[in-house]
Amino acid sequence: MVIGCYDPVYGPTVINEYNESILVTTEFKDGSVENYYLKPNRCTAIGKKSKLISLTLKKDGKLLYFLNKDDIDKLIKAKKKYIHPVLYISEKGLSIKDGCPNQYK
Repeated sequence: MVIGCYDPVYGPTVINEYNESILVTTEFKDGSVENYYLKPNRCTAIGKKSKLISLTLKKDGKLLYFLNKDDIDKLIKAKKKYIHPVLYISEKGLSIKDGCPNQYK
């Protein structure tokens, strides 16, 4: 599984390319868990000052993607290839692209 953009302080930057909100569940090294809805076409940094150890993405109660610590650790390597790697979440799967849409406008 490929994922992108990890910062140990702020976590990954993600964008939801579905036409509706998706439920994001994050679990951190300190044991805390956060749930929130990621709106369509919104580029958002997920994070806090604790290392992210899992990321679960659901739509309409159905699991879309689950990323474990090994998947998330690949984000660190992605920073070597991209200036600002972003994890794009869509019906076609997960992909890494450099930057958010309209980021530099």
